[in-house]
Amino acid sequence: MSVVSTSPQSPTLGGPLPQYGYGSDHTFDRLIQDNHFLFRVYTPKHRSPFHDATEPYFVGQKYNEQFREAADQLRQPFRGQSVASMTTYADVAQHMDWTQRHMSPFISTTFSFAWAIWEATRRYRVGLKHDIEIAIIDARQLAGRAATALELLRKGAPNERHLDYWKWYRFALESQDVLVHGSIPTSAVLASVPLLSIIDKLPSYFLRQDTVLDKRTSTSAFDILSWDTMDRKPSFRQFCQDMSDQFLRLPTEHRLRDATGGSVRLAMAFLRPWFHSVVIDDFTEATETACSLAFVIAQWPAQWWSRDHVEMWDVIRSLIQALGEEIREKQKGEASDEVRRLQGVVSNLERVVQDYAEEAEVASSAGSRNGVMEAEVNVSV
Repeated sequence: MSVVSTSPQSPTLGGPLPQYGYGSDHTFDRLIQDNHFLFRVYTPKHRSPFHDATEPYFVGQKYNEQFREAADQLRQPFRGQSVASMTTYADVAQHMDWTQRHMSPFISTTFSFAWAIWEATRRYRVGLKHDIEIAIIDARQLAGRAATALELLRKGAPNERHLDYWKWYRFALESQDVLVHGSIPTSAVLASVPLLSIIDKLPSYFLRQDTVLDKRTSTSAFDILSWDTMDRKPSFRQFCQDMSDQFLRLPTEHRLRDATGGSVRLAMAFLRPWFHSVVIDDFTEATETACSLAFVIAQWPAQWWSRDHVEMWDVIRSLIQALGEEIREKQKGEASDEVRRLQGVVSNLERVVQDYAEEAEVASSAGSRNGVMEAEVNVSV
């Protein structure tokens, strides 16, 4: 799984998305210039033991049964043209209508890590399946193959709009929904992490501030979260407002701690398996990718506040570089220990073989002497 490395631009110069909706632009191919990550909330299916990196990681429901045969077609859905230019309103309407989604060629993703966490938690609490994961995807690898749901919905003329059009529109705006056509290649999926593995890695403004939770008596991993995960009518917009308010109520030093160390911690929770596998061979790619994601997380609760505290970008870079160096040295040490262990095993095997050869030689010599003695006895007789 590789990422096209570019030095993380100073967040104050880039164009990060707001918490909710879009700014002046809502087209996918322009947004990915400054927003490099997509997130997908899903329940994993059993993956074949013969799955390899050339096969799609995700496929549209339309292709679920024959994705192996369709792999080449899925890689290039529209030859020489972008999905945004070739997709019609009817195509996106089919995907947004849950009764027709099984025939959709699209895969839903989002630009918003916060929406992914909020939605994954909602699904966990109201659904029967609890093996929910969040996939982290390199958006730049999907250029030309994806579009925001908003830009596709806007193609609909008033006289062809579905009765639920404005409901879909609000959802597309709220979730920063991105529709990927056909498939998402394995090479674009940086990591996929279980929801429960990141709950306790969230910055403190996502957590309850009013009391110290006794983990021994807690009945759920979600008890530490500050929003009502059992709300029957959850609102992501209200969630964003509440989390921002909670962040801004923190003392300044706590805000800085959340924006730096807290952002790095969550970024590493998202990227850990990928980061560990890449850092020893390509330190720059691993650390720059982690920095980019940490920058996104750091700005989320209050972009205006982050612009006033530019010192935190250098702190984030320093933390991730130090972490990368520590992991790389540890892995080198473990590799050296493993080499020494294997060398010891080989040496032991060599000694066993040598001992066996010596025993065989002794036995052979003894056999030869016995043969000579028997021959001498026969001659004398």
